[in-house]
Amino acid sequence: MLVGSRPPRWPSPLCAAEASALAAAVALSGKVAGSPCDRAAVTAAANGVGVSDCVLTGDEVTVEVRTAFGPFGDKARATAGQPPATAPPRGGGP
Repeated sequence: MLVGSRPPRWPSPLCAAEASALAAAVALSGKVAGSPCDRAAVTAAANGVGVSDCVLTGDEVTVEVRTAFGPFGDKARATAGQPPATAPPRGGGP
């Protein structure tokens, strides 16, 4: 294994951050029970990382996750929220 490389089964911190931010945004919308940052932490843990920051700003949530591999670490950040009121409807296409 190369120094600093991840074993193949480890999830990407970016994917974990995105999933955690989406889970937090769903909680923020009220569609599931729980606080947004608690939902982000549960999702992050399920993806093998920890939440290092969770910030609510209006109807958006920004989540930063971190993971460690020996003396090395990795982090990623993602933001999710409700679509703007002017967003086109989903599906259908042009």
